[in-house]
Amino acid sequence: MSNSKRESDAPQNIDDQASLQALKDLDTIRQIIASPAISEQEKQRKEEARKFVADVLTEALHEREYSDASISQALAPIVDSSLKRSAKAQRKEMTDYMFPLVGELVRKYVTAFIRDFIEKTNEIVENSLTLKSLSWRYKAWRSGVSFSSYVAAQIYTYQVHQVLLIHRETGILLNSASLQIDDKHNADVISSMLSAVADFVSDSFKQIPSEPNKSEIAQANKQEVELENRLPNSQPNNTSQDLNEIRSGDFTLHIKHGPHALLVSAVTGSISPPAKTKLQYTLEQIHSLYSRQLSDFSGDTSVFAPTSLTLQECLMSEQKDADSNKRAPWFAFILICIAIALSIWYTAVSWQTNTLHEKIYALPSDQGIIINHSEVVGLKQINVSVLRDPNAVTFAQWINNNGIDKQASWLIVEEVPFVSISETVVHAKIERIVAKVNQLSGSESLQFNADSNELNGELNAVQSALLTRELSKITGLEQFSLTQNIDKQQLTPQNEDISERAMTLLSGEISQLQIDFALASALLDEEELKKLSHISDTFAQLVYFADELGLDAKLLVLGASDNVGSLSVNQALSIARAQNTADALVALGIDKTQVMTSGLGIIEDAPPNTNVRKAIIHVIINNK
Repeated sequence: MSNSKRESDAPQNIDDQASLQALKDLDTIRQIIASPAISEQEKQRKEEARKFVADVLTEALHEREYSDASISQALAPIVDSSLKRSAKAQRKEMTDYMFPLVGELVRKYVTAFIRDFIEKTNEIVENSLTLKSLSWRYKAWRSGVSFSSYVAAQIYTYQVHQVLLIHRETGILLNSASLQIDDKHNADVISSMLSAVADFVSDSFKQIPSEPNKSEIAQANKQEVELENRLPNSQPNNTSQDLNEIRSGDFTLHIKHGPHALLVSAVTGSISPPAKTKLQYTLEQIHSLYSRQLSDFSGDTSVFAPTSLTLQECLMSEQKDADSNKRAPWFAFILICIAIALSIWYTAVSWQTNTLHEKIYALPSDQGIIINHSEVVGLKQINVSVLRDPNAVTFAQWINNNGIDKQASWLIVEEVPFVSISETVVHAKIERIVAKVNQLSGSESLQFNADSNELNGELNAVQSALLTRELSKITGLEQFSLTQNIDKQQLTPQNEDISERAMTLLSGEISQLQIDFALASALLDEEELKKLSHISDTFAQLVYFADELGLDAKLLVLGASDNVGSLSVNQALSIARAQNTADALVALGIDKTQVMTSGLGIIEDAPPNTNVRKAIIHVIINNK
């Protein structure tokens, strides 16, 4: 059954396919026949559409952008993509095209910047440091205006300080532009003032009735109001005139009228006719682009934000011609000359100070003085810290010897003692020893030749011992090849006075050395032990001279204390200090029988700020 049905449907399907193919072929024939006519019609439609779109393209783009901002959204990615493809595909060509443009822009910007800088500098010098500037400031203060506004009034023939776009019917401020950034509040105040003036003029200057009161007419004519026109009424058929100008102090408000908006400009000076034409043209241009927004205005001022650039172009000015008889700014010139002179003087003194600082650092250190630190702390002051051997020349002599004497008063010197082993210092020490030995003998028996580094002379035993002892004190003497050509003589009775002088000299040297102790302590520190070692050596030489004269030499060690604490404690402390000092001398080689001790206790009559916590050593000479 099913097989017979499929066989009956087969011819029907074949007929349907043939019909469809025939219809397709017929459509193809129709398109071939009608193709030229259709193409011509399509061309005509496109031409008509192009002309229509060209007539309304600008308005249509503006309206669509205002309605949903879709124009900028649609064009932004297209423009970005096009620029990227062009820059990537034609990089060299774009670089060649942009190079002269960028170069010209840079040159123009630099030229404009330099010109503006020079003009501003000129204006500052001429108007800030002259008597005219002081006069202008006083007049600006008397007039109650800012100094910048007064200067602008003096420099410019006219200057537009502020431009306001105001809705005509409601008096609402739509947008504004100003030379001052913070004048938005002033723009609102001016807009409100104009609305109030419009209401006042509307109420006060209506058309006079057919039978007017003569006294009222006379009173109205006497009013001194500089009003030429009146703000327009919303009714087009009123008989009043429009207000074109309002004068207030140094400013004049010029008003340009349009069907739906007013353009108000705040001007100082007398505005030129071309500037008025520019203001009128700007108002007409705004009406052309924003006619629907102005007529349907409902209080939203954000739609007029794009007019800021147009309003900025109305902030015009015209500068006055320079006065050929303008006096030169002598006061400013004198101040500049004084400033230049002070700068030259400061530079010269600073150079001298730095040069002196460099010379100080370059000084040689072979005279027992070494620069430790040097610092410039003022225009004419240099702090210098030096290491100086006590046997070296003074710092003043040192810098004078090196040619620095004119600016020595600029130096603040701090000296730190040290032991120098330079040749100059060692020679100075040897010369002092030679003078000491010759003083003991009363003659010039010993001579020192610094060039050959030799000691020559005839000395007795006393002088030879003194010379040997003193030379041993010179640090670093071993590195110098000191030659001693000394003829030693025996001590004779005729030379007893020399021995006595030697004993006196050595006794005085021992007595000068005092051993110091810490508070409430009888212990000897390292520095005091060094003193005792020197005393031991000196006493050994003194004993030698005493034996030659048949005398007996001994040491008396006296301990002392201050008045801090009880009497008994201080007495015991003074005895301990004397005993410890004596024990140390015995340990250093002095015979125990040659040392005596005693405790002085408290020393009451000591000078203020004097350390009396010490041991005092005296030499006692007796006959054997």
